[in-house]
Amino acid sequence: MALWLNLLWLAAAAGEPEQEPAPAPEPPALVQCLRQPPQYPPASLGTEESGDTNLLFEVDADGVASDAVIQRSSGFAKLDQAALRHFRRCLDRNGRNNASGLSPGRYVLPFSFRLEPT
Repeated sequence: MALWLNLLWLAAAAGEPEQEPAPAPEPPALVQCLRQPPQYPPASLGTEESGDTNLLFEVDADGVASDAVIQRSSGFAKLDQAALRHFRRCLDRNGRNNASGLSPGRYVLPFSFRLEPT
């Protein structure tokens, strides 16, 4: 009898239409802002400065983001400051408390400043 019930269940399951996967949830506005590149400092463009800056920040259990600190410098203060300004601008626009879509923990946020050849 167990075999018959299993076959009946398989037949019923096979007749069910496939459901499309649910769309991925929209990331929080803060995350969307942070995914955008920071403004390249005009003075750094003139001197052809480029490099990578990593910022470190934390999100607490209440979804509140801390201010960022430079974890790894690009080697150029203007680029590092541009990354920090961008992070703070995103916090100001979207609210420091609007990181609730992120799990509590420490995050490293990399920014690459690269000049495109002309």
